[in-house]
Amino acid sequence: MSDSEYDKRVIGAIAFIVIIALVAIFGVYPYYNVWASEKSGEAAYMRATQDRNIQILEATAKEEAAKHNYNVTVIDAKAHAESIRIIGEELERNKDYLTYMWIQDTGDAGDETYIYVPSGKYGMPIQEATRLNKETEITIQQE
Repeated sequence: MSDSEYDKRVIGAIAFIVIIALVAIFGVYPYYNVWASEKSGEAAYMRATQDRNIQILEATAKEEAAKHNYNVTVIDAKAHAESIRIIGEELERNKDYLTYMWIQDTGDAGDETYIYVPSGKYGMPIQEATRLNKETEITIQQE
């Protein structure tokens, strides 16, 4: 076989391979493009489904947390109301306790000085004259 014949066969084989490659590329590429688009669509659908499921789970968790927080708040409010009721009942039975506590608190005033002046009718200070049970009449002048 001569060199020229060998060269023609090699060129022919290369041309055949190129033609087969071009036919394969142009013949198969549209099918590949359709297949790739289909797979891309399926992947996007799966991502969207997964994202939606995550959002649903997060919303459900927030709802459950809100229900628990509500229950805690209600229990706390009931306990606080009960303690206020108990304190109110005890103070109703011991009316002088608040006065006693106020007087005790004035002793802890530090540098401040308090003078306790008992008050009587109309919020006026009780004076020595009233200790003799004399009725005094208070008149209020209106201008």
